[in-house]
Amino acid sequence: MAESYSTGLGWLSFPVYRFSSTAPYGFAACSASAACARAWPPVLTEGTPGWTGQATSAIGGTSLPGGLTQVTWKGQPLYQFSRELLRPLPNGGAAAVGNGNGVKAFGGTFSLVPVS
Repeated sequence: MAESYSTGLGWLSFPVYRFSSTAPYGFAACSASAACARAWPPVLTEGTPGWTGQATSAIGGTSLPGGLTQVTWKGQPLYQFSRELLRPLPNGGAAAVGNGNGVKAFGGTFSLVPVS
C-alpha cells in the first residue's frame, strides 16, 4: 500500500507501515508520542479513508486528539517513515525504497503494509 504526494519530482508514491507494539498504549502508542510521531508520521485523512484499485473492507480510521483521523489497515494505524529513501529510476523519476521495514523502535516493530 502506498500514499502519493506531489513533489518537485512529480507524483511519488510512499510506502505505509503498520506498527506492532508491546507498549502499554498498544498500537496508538506511536501517535501519542511526539518523538515517534516525528520519525513515523501518522497517515491522516479527512472523511472516510479509501484505497484506489483495491477492496476497501480492510481500511478504516481511528480518531486522534484534535479531531484528526488516522488511517488504519485491518485495525492497525498506519504510518510513514520520515527517513524514507528514494532511488532514481531510468526515466528520471524516483521511487521510495521502503527502508523503514523491520525497524524496531518505540516499543514495537514497523512493517510495510502489503499491496494486496
